[in-house]
Amino acid sequence: MPRWVTVKAARVNVRRGPSLDHDILWTYVKPGTPIEVTEEYFTWRRIRDANGSRGWVKAAMLDGRRNVQVTGVVNAPLLSAPKPDAETLAFAAPGLVAQLVSCEGDWCEVSTRGYDGYVARDRLWGVYPHERLK
Repeated sequence: MPRWVTVKAARVNVRRGPSLDHDILWTYVKPGTPIEVTEEYFTWRRIRDANGSRGWVKAAMLDGRRNVQVTGVVNAPLLSAPKPDAETLAFAAPGLVAQLVSCEGDWCEVSTRGYDGYVARDRLWGVYPHERLK
């Protein structure tokens, strides 16, 4: 712990505490959104999202698949190779969710909307700074 997961269902309520008796703080409506699990309590998971918001969700509403979300205020180039001067295949808008394929060094390979390419790690939410994935 901590670890990355994704939102599984089309509607996932985030609560103030780990039970159905606690107030709903907000609801996720986009399956695949990456979130970080920071704590576990029986069948509940305390999560943190890309905005830094925290709350509790039922574990059954989460999936172990790894996705990432593009961060920043400008589009991130999706490159053909893990180097800054590689060919630009497309531009990924902030907030775009992509499947995480691998990460090494400063680059992560992602797949989204029919494109496969590399994005600078520091432009992604859903992967730790020194994490290696193959």
